Amino acid sequence: MKTIITKIVVVLTLGLFFGCSSDTLIPCVPLSCKNGGVSTSNCGCTCPQGYTGIDCSLQATPSKITITKITVRTFSNFDNGSNWDVLFPTSANTTPDIYVKIKNSVGSDFYTSTTYYANAISDGTRTFDFVPTTPLEVTNAFSAFTFQLFDYDFADSNINDGVDDLMASKVFSVYSPTGGFPSTLTITDSSTLLSFQLTLSYTW
Repeated sequence: MKTIITKIVVVLTLGLFFGCSSDTLIPCVPLSCKNGGVSTSNCGCTCPQGYTGIDCSLQATPSKITITKITVRTFSNFDNGSNWDVLFPTSANTTPDIYVKIKNSVGSDFYTSTTYYANAISDGTRTFDFVPTTPLEVTNAFSAFTFQLFDYDFADSNINDGVDDLMASKVFSVYSPTGGFPSTLTITDSSTLLSFQLTLSYTW
């Protein structure tokens, strides 16, 4: 009988000991949340859209990137030292009539602007916006594209030879796995003086 009572006392004592210890809160170590993540009460992180991982350090690949505007920022005013267009009837007509194309990785047209800027001049302050009628959707974030800038040379342009001049081109991608999610992406080619900017939005 004494042995049974002793065992009961031991069991109750252990139960009280562990019962009390389970009620004792052990403080957790807060994480340093990255990329704008917010610490939670249980020392985790609430991550902003586009980021994941326990500390929001991992960048998620978007399922779609949408291009809503293309802005030509700079280009060469001359074609290997010569004017792009004829000097007629005034010197203002020597500058190019610009429009843009974007080709996909297999060389097909992804976008061609339906308008052009007549007598465009690149002076570091002027920019030229091309807004697609329907936003351009990139469904493979890692796709490569080729941007092309042309001088329009058809009937209502300065020079009517029916052959548009390719002024500059640049291979580019709209996404970098470590570059975040910028609302605008500027791409530059110093060898041709070309610079253009894409206005972007993202879907995950």
